[in-house]
Amino acid sequence: MVKKAWDYRWSSVHARLAGKDTNGIIRPEALLSLTGDWKTYLHEAQAYPDNEFELHERTGRPLGDERFIEKAERLLKRDLQK
Repeated sequence: MVKKAWDYRWSSVHARLAGKDTNGIIRPEALLSLTGDWKTYLHEAQAYPDNEFELHERTGRPLGDERFIEKAERLLKRDLQK
């Protein structure tokens, strides 16, 4: 495939980066309201190498930076850090 979603001609990322429906199919508002800047979101999502996901998936804890973990702890009202 491609390393960056926007390099793939048929990716829905183009509608999300434009912030509007470019083909009559995609409704980017829903995800953009959750993530904000889509390109930044994609860059951050790719920050973890695949093997880190595989190594982490057995821990039962969320994978993310400290701010993400703290927010998840507040929302879930439980400890998620080691």
